[in-house]
Amino acid sequence: QIFGPLSLVYGLPPILGAILPSFAFFAISMFMLIKRR
Repeated sequence: QIFGPLSLVYGLPPILGAILPSFAFFAISMFMLIKRR
């Protein structure tokens, strides 16, 4: 719900606005796993 208006403001394609949150979550979780070791 946060990334919907964000994609409209920056003129991003809607598909990118849909992929970006899940990709960000994946990147953060991988970063946490690597940092924890």
